[in-house]
Amino acid sequence: MPLRAILDDKEIISINFTKEEWISLKNKIKKGSSSLILPCCKQKGFLRTSSKGLNHFVHSKNDLNCDWKPETPQHLKSKVEIIKACNKNGWQAIPEFSQNDWRADVLAIKSNSRIAFEVQWSKQKEEDTKFRQEKYRRDNVRGCWFFRTIPKELKSFNEKPLANKDLPLFKIHEDENEEIIVIFGDIKKSLYEFVDDLLSKKIKFCKQYRLLPEQNIEITFYEKTCWKCGKEQHSYIINKEFKTCCKNDYNYYRENEIYYHPKIIEFIEEILQSNEGKDIKFGGWFQCYYCNAEFGAHYLIGEKMDAKYQDNNITFKKNIEIGEIIIDNSNHWCYSENKDFCE
Repeated sequence: MPLRAILDDKEIISINFTKEEWISLKNKIKKGSSSLILPCCKQKGFLRTSSKGLNHFVHSKNDLNCDWKPETPQHLKSKVEIIKACNKNGWQAIPEFSQNDWRADVLAIKSNSRIAFEVQWSKQKEEDTKFRQEKYRRDNVRGCWFFRTIPKELKSFNEKPLANKDLPLFKIHEDENEEIIVIFGDIKKSLYEFVDDLLSKKIKFCKQYRLLPEQNIEITFYEKTCWKCGKEQHSYIINKEFKTCCKNDYNYYRENEIYYHPKIIEFIEEILQSNEGKDIKFGGWFQCYYCNAEFGAHYLIGEKMDAKYQDNNITFKKNIEIGEIIIDNSNHWCYSENKDFCE
């Protein structure tokens, strides 16, 4: 279902017409006072409005010389949303644009910059994606891909698309309201909003995460038994899901930097001296509160995993200034309203 056609030697895009203009154009074509040609095959085309009210063009039933493949309503709607976002940001948006040996769902043009937006509602292999991306690179076009099903070679262990500056690729799906949604990192946006943010430079590829200087620290004390004296006491775990500058949750793996951070130690002392924490028996990470017996580090790792599911845990929360922490080798697509990116 193309969105672009040639009307009396002039290129037109279906979604730019009002309802009245569309009806008038349909009558002209029916009377033969105007001719409509589809650029994909140079054959005669016709006007149609979908059940969702979307204006588009169709091929003649007798046209067997075009390789145009049927599109799902979701694919068609995705192209429309991309075009609208491009137009809002001052980019010329051309659907079904062809050049040399490639055809883009939507080609966005502004000055000397060109971006090919591709929507893959059906499955496509990794090698085919890279092959098509290379064609764009060869012709000085940036490619941006939206996949309903990410090729397995292009996603991480947690099923999220791998962030790659040379192959921008994002996951999409249709929600219960038939809205096309883009998922990147821990953020969800409509396709229109995402392309709008991308073109207004609120999304950037970064090679590192930058944690927010102030974090909401959650410390949970749990009960444990000393292996030597057998007495009950407490230890604690810290929620390591820290916020990055781009609003992602990052599981901070450098545990010692957090557990022995001066501000967090200060928070623990504050808890132990408070009315809520006066009954907590904490002797330190590696020793018993009562007999000073040492606890092995490997034992504590397993213990902390089990401790999350205890019913009698005691949790304390506080916003704490931990300072700026940089996590290198963390490729991601960074989002920021005020363009305060991770790098």
